[in-house]
Amino acid sequence: MKNYKFLPLIGILLFFLILSKVNFEELFLLFKNINTTYFIISIFISFSVLFLKALKWKLLIKSYRIDYPLISSVYAWVVGFSFGLITPGRLGDLYRSKFLTEKTTLGKAMTTVILDRLIDILMLFLFSFIGIYLFILYYATTVKILAYVSLFFFIFLIFTIILTKKHIIKVLFRPVFNLFVPGKYKTKAKNLFEEFYKGILIFKKRPRFVLISVIISLLSWIMCFFQYYVLSTSLNLSISFIFIFSIVPITILLDILPFSFSGLGTRDAALIFFFSFIQLSAEQAVSFSIAIFLVNYILPGLIGILLWSIKTKK
Repeated sequence: MKNYKFLPLIGILLFFLILSKVNFEELFLLFKNINTTYFIISIFISFSVLFLKALKWKLLIKSYRIDYPLISSVYAWVVGFSFGLITPGRLGDLYRSKFLTEKTTLGKAMTTVILDRLIDILMLFLFSFIGIYLFILYYATTVKILAYVSLFFFIFLIFTIILTKKHIIKVLFRPVFNLFVPGKYKTKAKNLFEEFYKGILIFKKRPRFVLISVIISLLSWIMCFFQYYVLSTSLNLSISFIFIFSIVPITILLDILPFSFSGLGTRDAALIFFFSFIQLSAEQAVSFSIAIFLVNYILPGLIGILLWSIKTKK
């Protein structure tokens, strides 16, 4: 457990290793010749995607018959996103459940956040499956990648189904609970556990909200892929939307792995690999990765921290 916190260093080390091998002059020229109009449009689309994701979370909250204002949902989502950037696997995203405790219990608040994340990841796996199939079809690579994505998709799907089964989770996590949860926190942990599964039951009784959230998730991911395409166009990269749609889902999935902060290093390595199939250089792949990091992570992250700081001072 103590060594787990050092896992993100793998991505950081990989990032600096990649930087040590690229031509900085070529990298600088790519950013110097950037099309500012397309770059600004990509920023606008990125924030539109964040708005849709906040709306999706609001709908999940509404299934509790809680009227949570959309502006509050956007604020909590962006702040939670900011905390997620500095934690492996985006675990800091759970922080947004803290804002919802003004309306409900922490256990139920965490249920909405976890379900929100699960929906997004399941949809991303679906797009990854389609994307890798298209990549094989158009760019003639090995079918092994499709097999790996399929395997991880079904493992994640099984894990999600098991997560909804209270009695199974209770048995599986009892040894972990007994060993690692201090005595003074055991009662609180049990209460959180019970509240979480009460929330799961509520979602099962009101599937309409979950279904609408799934539709919004699909729409937000499609907009996200289009935003990546616009961003690549701003860097004057000769990339088709089909290529973006093929590689971006699997690239985003790598961000979830606890081996880096916000995909730093792992995203660069993946893009260099995929770009090699269409004869684009490592410098072009790294420039695209840095642009993604700045627009989709750093910019909304800084805004989230700024909003959180202002509200905290008040």
